[in-house]
Amino acid sequence: MHFVDVMRILTFVTSICLTYGLYDQAWKAWNNKSKEAYSLPLAIFLVANETVWLTYGIAIREWPIIAICGINVPAVIWLMIAVAFKTRVKN
Repeated sequence: MHFVDVMRILTFVTSICLTYGLYDQAWKAWNNKSKEAYSLPLAIFLVANETVWLTYGIAIREWPIIAICGINVPAVIWLMIAVAFKTRVKN
């Protein structure tokens, strides 16, 4: 197995862990109204980051990037909506 193959697998596994954490935070932000650690700019940058990575993954046809970003984008949008709703209600 080549180094690139090992890194591809390692990146996929660590990305799954990151995805779990992202959905966990989005769930807490949505249900517990615990959004103090997040700001709207952070949520916007997370959406931009995941969208760029998804586009890059599609461009180079790298399935781990496409899969993880395809799963992360909805979580980041969910988090952004939760933070935006908190900001709107607060003001």
